[in-house]
Amino acid sequence: VTGTIRIDGRFEGNIKADWVVIGEKGYLKGDAYASGVIVGGTIEGNIVASDTIEINSKGQVLGDVRTQKLTIIEGGIFEGHSSMQKEKSKVVALPKETKT
Repeated sequence: VTGTIRIDGRFEGNIKADWVVIGEKGYLKGDAYASGVIVGGTIEGNIVASDTIEINSKGQVLGDVRTQKLTIIEGGIFEGHSSMQKEKSKVVALPKETKT
């Protein structure tokens, strides 16, 4: 999916989108691939996010995660392994000036 997908019900299968949002009553059984994932409900599967994963206070992730930034709000549950990717450098090297 291009854009954001929000799940407030039950979904089984893998999801690939720009952003994935699982509402407080949402349940995903499968893997999620996105730039960012916000979990307010439950994900039973792995998450790969190129930017960020946030598990809210009522959120549960039962699986492995791979991301640059992982936030777990107090009360959130995470059972699995995490792998933090190093953020790519945003520093741009300027060419050296030559004296004439």
